Amino acid sequence: MLRQRILQRRAWKRVFDEIRDYYPSSLSSSSSGKTKSHNKISRRFEGFENWERRLAQWSQDIEEYLDPLQQLSSVGVGNENSTATSAYKGVVGESMHGADDFDVGMSDNLVRGDSSFKPRAIIEGEAVLPYADLSDKSKHIWVITTAALPWMTGTAVNPMLRAAYLCEAGHEKVTIMLPWLERSRDQEKLYGQKERFVSQEDQEQFLREWLKETALLPKASTLLDIRWYTAWQETLENSVYAMGDITGLIPDDEADIGILEEPEHLNWYRAPGK
Repeated sequence: MLRQRILQRRAWKRVFDEIRDYYPSSLSSSSSGKTKSHNKISRRFEGFENWERRLAQWSQDIEEYLDPLQQLSSVGVGNENSTATSAYKGVVGESMHGADDFDVGMSDNLVRGDSSFKPRAIIEGEAVLPYADLSDKSKHIWVITTAALPWMTGTAVNPMLRAAYLCEAGHEKVTIMLPWLERSRDQEKLYGQKERFVSQEDQEQFLREWLKETALLPKASTLLDIRWYTAWQETLENSVYAMGDITGLIPDDEADIGILEEPEHLNWYRAPGK
């Protein structure tokens, strides 16, 4: 045990030394106050450069996303007849269609970009908007997540149980959409060497047996609809990402309610097309 700890400490020391070598200006300095020169950079940390480029790209994407919203807020101030403001009011009005007690002042605050606006609490006896009524068991519910059993992580276990309990509660149409790791090396990393699946059907059978035998939810083990999207594991973040547009796999006539697990990961990569 002692030898193992010593080896672990040595391994971590090498890791930190390599990080220091990669960022000499911020993490390493000589006793005279001058920065050490490190010409040799370990290949172990070449990924940091890619990570920085990715962060820069994300920052640019965020700026591109926020810029139209800021423009929309600015044109709404003191210009109620502008095209953008009228369009925004139309969207707000359409989305709230059917809510008789909708507060018009709330929409004005939204259009003007008033940061003081706060959503009010629900009023007892207030009608639920039809498209958001989860008590309507005829609606098709989609639970979409970024991990699947036998990877015993929260985003695999919790969504599966959530979808299963919806089935047990009497909801007629419940679908869980899971990542299919098409690369065998990804399966081996996350599932282990024993749990490997040749096809989606094999993994689906495993999931249904788990629901029946382990979770003790026999009804859900037969009624739950299980679908897949192709995914790869990203080693740098140790996360699973979709290799395509997930929304393109969901038929419009079945898209009533969506429950997203880790939405920031589901939307990590921009899908091609419009």
